[in-house]
Amino acid sequence: MRWGWLVLVVACSAPAPAPPPEETRPEEPVEAPPPAEPPVEAAEAGPAERPDSLPRLDDEAAWRLLAAPSNEHAVARTEVVKLLWDHVTDEVYFCQSERWPLHYDFAVRFLQTEERPLGDRGSFNRRHYLHPDREMQMASLVRYRDADLWTLELGPADNLDGRALVRLLERVRGLVFFGDALRYRPRSELHRRLIRRVRDEVRALETNDVWSGVRYQPVTLGDSIGRLRFVEGAVDPATVTPDQILVLDHVPNDIPLCAGIVTSEIQAPLAHVAVLSQSRGTPNMALRGVFGSELRALDDHIVRLRVGAADYELTPSDAAAMRASLDASRPPRVEPPALDPSREALVDTCELRLGDTAWAGSKAAQLGEVCGAGVPTSAGFVIPVHHYLAHLERHTIDATAGTLRATPRFEEDGHARGEALRALRERIEAADVDPALVAQIAARVRRARGRRWIFRSSTNAEDLPGFSGAGLYESVVTVADPDDAAIAAAVREVWASVWSRRAWDEREYYRLDHDAVAMAILAQPFLDGVTAMGVAITENPFSTQRSGILVNLAPPGSSVTAAEGEELPEQVLLYRHSRPEVISRSTRNGGRAILAEASMRPLRDRLEQVHVHMMERWGDRADAADVELALLGDGSAVILQARPYRMRREAVALSAARGLIVTGGRLRRVVPDRVGRGGRSFDRRRVLVQGAFASALVSAGFFAQRLALEPTWGCGTSTCSGRRW
Repeated sequence: MRWGWLVLVVACSAPAPAPPPEETRPEEPVEAPPPAEPPVEAAEAGPAERPDSLPRLDDEAAWRLLAAPSNEHAVARTEVVKLLWDHVTDEVYFCQSERWPLHYDFAVRFLQTEERPLGDRGSFNRRHYLHPDREMQMASLVRYRDADLWTLELGPADNLDGRALVRLLERVRGLVFFGDALRYRPRSELHRRLIRRVRDEVRALETNDVWSGVRYQPVTLGDSIGRLRFVEGAVDPATVTPDQILVLDHVPNDIPLCAGIVTSEIQAPLAHVAVLSQSRGTPNMALRGVFGSELRALDDHIVRLRVGAADYELTPSDAAAMRASLDASRPPRVEPPALDPSREALVDTCELRLGDTAWAGSKAAQLGEVCGAGVPTSAGFVIPVHHYLAHLERHTIDATAGTLRATPRFEEDGHARGEALRALRERIEAADVDPALVAQIAARVRRARGRRWIFRSSTNAEDLPGFSGAGLYESVVTVADPDDAAIAAAVREVWASVWSRRAWDEREYYRLDHDAVAMAILAQPFLDGVTAMGVAITENPFSTQRSGILVNLAPPGSSVTAAEGEELPEQVLLYRHSRPEVISRSTRNGGRAILAEASMRPLRDRLEQVHVHMMERWGDRADAADVELALLGDGSAVILQARPYRMRREAVALSAARGLIVTGGRLRRVVPDRVGRGGRSFDRRRVLVQGAFASALVSAGFFAQRLALEPTWGCGTSTCSGRRW
């Protein structure tokens, strides 16, 4: 049978300068095939021939002249046209939004005169985004191609009142060819309050309406070459090899090493599979309807998959290219911290610091470091690696890589490897735990009467820069007030998980010495009054243009990291420069808010405290912190875990407000240098960039205007000044 290859080509646009605090930067990628009409890049006119603005949008061709695709990917396949309504002249300008991504730049270029100075960007923003008597109204027209939605959107901090918004929508609807379809999408709780009395008139969308129509979702950007494999139902880990690109009919909680991931269900952005793919650099995407698409014809063929912010690309490849891709994508060898088995005493978590990793493991040491910064953490204690090693020695258990490798067919047969590792775990779990150790643990556990406990892995081979190890080892939850037998069983199960098949395979891929790994245990009591469980990344994973912290939340009893089916968590972007943006509401909570608006700023500040403290200690080995947290009834947050996180992006871009540049898929530091100007405080930054393209941008002065004159807006450190939301 002959069939044609489906080729999806994505054009990359140059990154725009960082927007002002209240500037709207919605996500704007392009359409997937088969396109009903040409995507933005296909407009016949070249960039130089496109007008700076138009007074109307009468048809699709006019839209294509002005629309800009985005390199943001909270929602893919989205396009944007900036608009400005000048009340002085009563003119409406629809802006060429690749050339003029910021309203301020357009206004200065075309509307400023000697008689009408517009001032600097900070004063312009305050005057025209926050003042009730503003001379200009500014917004974005956004097209969500997957959902077939046209929306008008404001910056999250824009406080335009409901009646003024009605007038703006009425004016715009009369000037665009999609006026009857135009809806309003509120982006913050402020927006929702302001439209309560005019909600029907503005035809407001619900928070999750955009997500319900999403077909393509990029999760981890990147490209790889592998053999496409469609899998229905549960994945047998023993049959998965690193050269396979897996197409799955569900979102698994865990996934073996592979060359790429495509799920037919939308993924929670901070689910375990998403964190694993991010850590490994595995291209990962969701594509609703993939099992009924043309791609099914490519099953068992070697292909190149590229997951982009705007769209994906699938092209034929060959075995030689696949081997080269596997070799190139394999990460550098990871050296775990050296072990120190000399420490025997159980130690309170808050007494630990990063330097204690050698005997307390990474998870416990990093949580202790967070606690030492004055951040509320769950109480608990650590059982040092000494006791794991002593357990093996006491029962003469040969837990070494050499012995395992001597097992027939261990290396080449996933099932044989799994059986050998299972037999080793069973030996570890069958051996009695030292009664003296059980007594010490029980004495501490029983201080917290009526509580359940969780015994969590804390090896020296997880939660490391460059090796997250997310989900590799076991955590065991006990009953309330566990007896000695339950405590011993939990300890043995966590110890034995050092030798799980998934842990072995992951360490092997990273060339990590198995015999250099040992298990400490972090014991934590369950908390009272928990209203939600959450995961946060302390940088904005969707865009470098708007610095923020992404928080995913779910009600108690459900999982943020293991959402099932088409479930969505509550996703909130806590911007450092502006009001928060609610991306989605939890489907497990009936669309009702989990995080109250009054708790958003305290949570942002708490997570910023974690970010600053841990980044000072991780340095260039991490770009952000991956934080697990619990929300309590009073709105406060308790930190349960913090580990280093790497960002992966496909473009060189700038996040001026946080002093970060993305190049080669990693964030590089921008060193701040404080200067004063006109009685206000500004950042002038010396840019430290790697890569020829980034160097060329800096040499050309691409960043100079933004870096030298950008006001600091609530960056969350003691050296920053300026108004905060």
